[in-house]
Amino acid sequence: MLARRMSFELVKDGILVVCVHPGWMRTPMGRLSGKPPQDPADTARDVYDLAARMNRTMTGGFFLHTGKRFPW
Repeated sequence: MLARRMSFELVKDGILVVCVHPGWMRTPMGRLSGKPPQDPADTARDVYDLAARMNRTMTGGFFLHTGKRFPW
């Protein structure tokens, strides 16, 4: 909710704010419950791509690293 509230305040200054869920990644913590499908480097690339295509309609949103929007 903090990010959503910040987005309302900062959009007037041209600053966009979103939350991004990285998904289940192959990390030491992610391996505790099975075989995670996502490589961290792929997730980082996805988040970078999402940031590159950000626009004002997206500010205040909650997204999966792939760009799918989640409802609050």
